[in-house]
Amino acid sequence: MGEHRLGFEAVAVGIVAFALLMGCDSEDPGVPESFELLDGAVCDAANGRFTREVDHPYFPLAVGSEWVLEGVEEGTPIRIEITVLERTEVVSGVVTRVVESVEFEGGALVEISNNYFVQAEDGTVCYWGEEVDNYEDGVVVDNEGSWRADEPGHAGGILMPGDVRPRVRFFQERAPGIAEDMSAILDVELEVQLPIGELEEVVWARDWNPLEGQSSADGDDKWFAPGFGLVADGAALRVE
Repeated sequence: MGEHRLGFEAVAVGIVAFALLMGCDSEDPGVPESFELLDGAVCDAANGRFTREVDHPYFPLAVGSEWVLEGVEEGTPIRIEITVLERTEVVSGVVTRVVESVEFEGGALVEISNNYFVQAEDGTVCYWGEEVDNYEDGVVVDNEGSWRADEPGHAGGILMPGDVRPRVRFFQERAPGIAEDMSAILDVELEVQLPIGELEEVVWARDWNPLEGQSSADGDDKWFAPGFGLVADGAALRVE
């Protein structure tokens, strides 16, 4: 799923607060190694029972749900349309829920991805791969970023821990050399004002992609609200 830079006022305040929390000045220090690294084995297909019925309060995937996020990134309008499909996909012998993400930049289609999710027994939302079509001028140009947890050397990643708490980090994708996104939870008790309303107990997460040269200091910030799921992806804010 796509990544976008931060874009509303609360973010700047949050970065300063995070820097102070880490004992640094107002420059973003990134996620320290002292953050607990969660064990991704919770999302290994052989290590438990999984369900496609994902009801995590911070990442609910009720079939038919549709989320739209909009914003402006470096002067370019962006729009993300996310739909929880009735469609399923079998990965590692387990039926997963498929979530479609369609992304536009400047009104032009740039990516369609179908993402595979399950929920573990402890409530962890596991990410088991994605099928990606990248577009230029309305034509699919490649499938970069596609991966599956049941391919050789791959394993499922953590999208949202069952126990949501700050100062933890985890691999969202475990496909070496293909998809290795990481995430960390920075705060869990934020209040933010968005087009859909004023939200409380919002989780602030930071994603970064080492394969693209990103570190946690220049990663992409996302916010999740209970009952809503993803409400902001960098500059793109939830509008419906």
